[in-house]
Amino acid sequence: MNNRIAVYGFTEEQLMLLAEHIPEGYVCKKYDDAVGLIGTHCLCNIICSEGLDTKAREFLDSFYLDVGENADEQVIWIDSQTKPPELEGVYFHYNSLSKLLPELKMVLERAQKHYTIQQMYCGPFAFLPKLGIEEILEDELRDARQNKYGREPEIFKRVRQEWTALLEVDAISELAAVDELITWLKQNKHPYRLGGTAVCGMIPYLLGIHDVNPLPSHLYCSECQKVIWKDDYKDGFDIPPEVCPECGGLMQGDGHNLVWQEYASYGRVPTYVFYLPYDMKPLISDWLDNHWLRKYMGDQWEAAQPYEDHLARGNMLFRFELDRNEISPEFYGINIGSNSKAELIQMATNDEYYHKNPYPKDMGELLTQLGFRKTLWKEDEVTRNIFLQNKISWRNIPACREEVFFYLKEHDFIDKDAFRGMTSVRKGKGLPVVTENMRTAEDYWKVDYFNQIDWMPSKAILLQRLFFGIKRKIKEK
Repeated sequence: MNNRIAVYGFTEEQLMLLAEHIPEGYVCKKYDDAVGLIGTHCLCNIICSEGLDTKAREFLDSFYLDVGENADEQVIWIDSQTKPPELEGVYFHYNSLSKLLPELKMVLERAQKHYTIQQMYCGPFAFLPKLGIEEILEDELRDARQNKYGREPEIFKRVRQEWTALLEVDAISELAAVDELITWLKQNKHPYRLGGTAVCGMIPYLLGIHDVNPLPSHLYCSECQKVIWKDDYKDGFDIPPEVCPECGGLMQGDGHNLVWQEYASYGRVPTYVFYLPYDMKPLISDWLDNHWLRKYMGDQWEAAQPYEDHLARGNMLFRFELDRNEISPEFYGINIGSNSKAELIQMATNDEYYHKNPYPKDMGELLTQLGFRKTLWKEDEVTRNIFLQNKISWRNIPACREEVFFYLKEHDFIDKDAFRGMTSVRKGKGLPVVTENMRTAEDYWKVDYFNQIDWMPSKAILLQRLFFGIKRKIKEK
């Protein structure tokens, strides 16, 4: 919130006096705990030392002595006592509130200019120890989950699975950095499209990092957070709306049946791929060179300098492929839901390919066809024969990698083995294990089919591109 001023140690009388001098558009918020200023999303912090207890004053002095010139947040300290010379330049010192008030307007203007830089290069997690980053991010995640889905146990379970996987590969700090970057991009209306394994994650979805709901197909009531699972639907957008049995509101379909293990599991580090406007390249270069993650990643944060349209650092990859002028200013205000299904299908089928093939009737079939078109085979003739001999319809074709996982689960593979099988097929290596049950089952033809594939796309990436396409076309209307 870039117009909020956090104040500490103020009496009610001092707070009223300060409020009289604050220009229109700024908001004051009083905090009782001075320690809480670390990691606060605000324009600046104004600390009145006399109103703090001895423990809080000692903590803040030691904190700023420790971080020294790296204290990039705007801090105004009101204290009649002389400060150590080591703290000169770390924050702005005023002997009394009456000294500050005449300069308050100038102070806020200076803080406003600084705020954008602070948010870009040195976000709220910058000076926290690792455990502090984990605690704050987990609180943010818990609030987002409860606001969206209440206390639904299955969703809590999925979030905990992902969180535990992130802890195992020590990837919480990178998630915090991505969360900060997304917040900054949205605040400054910079369009982006996300790729990588992050698009399969429930945690990035709840934090607003991407738009694709990875849950199994379900009906959702925005009024009372009631959830009804619909396992018989391939895609949640195809579920007809229903009246909520709890509150009478209208429940909408959502969820795209994505595999959470693709985000982070079994020792794999999640990847976050940003597609950004090309003219943002200098900003992102500076962001990477000055980011607080260097403190935690050390030599791993060092990487090759930017080349052509790509820039890589650590475990994050940034690409610059968009033209800002093609994006509507309302880009971030658009929510893609089941009510957008017709537009999604129309946009995706605006292609000469569909003049020779049947148009999809629903999202499940659309995603199958899109995935089918992106999947490559080792022997086209063999693949065609598989389809012809078994009279396979569009709806039965496993065209996205997630369907390999669910196929193996249906044949009694445990999650870890099903995931390994999915990974093998999507890389063109075929199924590593074929059981007798798979050879004799009604869907036996899938074994031959999977062994012909060179590469399989992710349903999450297909959806993210469709969602982005709708947002991108708004300006044309």
